Amino acid sequence: MTRNALLAGALVGALLAAPALGSMPDTPVARGGAPFIVALADTGGAAATSRDLGPTTAPPWNPPHAVPSAEPWEQAARLPGRVVSLPLSLLGSLTRHGLLSMEEKHLVPRTVVIVAALPRLGIIVTPASLGDRTGLGGRFGLTPPFLKRALEAEWSGSTRHYSRTRVRASQGALSLEYGYDWRPEERFYGLSDGSSQKDTASFATQTTFVRLGLAYRFAAETGHVPLEVRAWIGPRSQVVRDGREDHVTPLSVGFPSVSGGVRQEHLVYGVSLEADARRGRPHWSRGARAELSVEQFTSPTRLLALNDGSMAPVQFTRWGAKAEAGISFWRDPRTIRFAGRIVNQVADVAGQTLAVADLAQLGGSQGLAGYEPGRFHDMDLMVGKVSYIFPLAQHYEFDIHAEAGGVFETLRDAHDATPKTSYGVALRPRTALAPLGSINLDWSRESVRFGFHLGGVE
Repeated sequence: MTRNALLAGALVGALLAAPALGSMPDTPVARGGAPFIVALADTGGAAATSRDLGPTTAPPWNPPHAVPSAEPWEQAARLPGRVVSLPLSLLGSLTRHGLLSMEEKHLVPRTVVIVAALPRLGIIVTPASLGDRTGLGGRFGLTPPFLKRALEAEWSGSTRHYSRTRVRASQGALSLEYGYDWRPEERFYGLSDGSSQKDTASFATQTTFVRLGLAYRFAAETGHVPLEVRAWIGPRSQVVRDGREDHVTPLSVGFPSVSGGVRQEHLVYGVSLEADARRGRPHWSRGARAELSVEQFTSPTRLLALNDGSMAPVQFTRWGAKAEAGISFWRDPRTIRFAGRIVNQVADVAGQTLAVADLAQLGGSQGLAGYEPGRFHDMDLMVGKVSYIFPLAQHYEFDIHAEAGGVFETLRDAHDATPKTSYGVALRPRTALAPLGSINLDWSRESVRFGFHLGGVE
């Protein structure tokens, strides 16, 4: 029998069975052990259903009262998640309204035109990079184009009265630089990582220097890491005074033995070697960087002294080493970074203590970001950091990091010391080329710190 004959027979059987099926009541049929109803409606029922779905002039049905979006028990179950995500919700709302306002007022195109024109005129306007707890600030610079960038001058200031001045003249590998720094509200808690927050004292530093520098970068050949050698020499004058911070114990009261008030002058000279093979965008995602440096602080000759120091300074040598490396995976890079830093300072006369501003320090952006800036001071330091950076969206990435380290009288003491630890996260807006800034949350056993940075993240 052919396939067409079988189809014709099935169709005739269905037509013959239709009258009998039309008179059958609704019958429960078991399928897979679960009963279900097969409704066999007559033509009259089908017509009634069609009329119910047709157009009508009857008033629409509305519920007798407002229907809540969720039951009370559902709202209670969602409450912890809403509380935890509230900061992100507020941030998203502020970002949305801010971007809409910027778009309506055409701020981005106007700003791009102005900012793009300023460098061509030799004018630099950027956020200040004066460090932690310095307040909001700006950096203003001037590089006359007709001098072909041979002369640069800049000034940075902040709402907490921190300031920095730089004037630099350069020609090829040689440079001559003048600098002045005023930092009125620094903090000191005592020596060693066992110091207490109860002993907080405030100090101010005023530093002036003149530096002759030489920098040479070896051209990187194929397969070789680029190297840069820098050397410098020049006088430095520094005064440590009581801080200007209200309601904080002055340094001369809290720590009379290390208080300043007397100008100290050094002749500073040193050399550094840096190898940098980092690469990748929007953040560096592969490669490594290493830097070694040594710097000598000695008494200046009368000819080179900026002022007549009234106190013989402590002469010392500072050794430093920095290293960082990163590995990434996937196209939009997920990057794991490792970084470390060591500072070793040796006084020419054993047992002498350096001025407060010359001590190695940790806390804030110097390392162990979960602690207050300048939280730990001593002669030497050792700190390490591991980070994981991954994308959240096209213009945002997230940074999770942990740090461990400490300060010591000598590096040999690090073997028996318990390292301090710090943890943190950072939300980083970005373009396709570089991060624009970061919003940071860091914590340690002593404090939780919130901060933000504009530019200069990498």
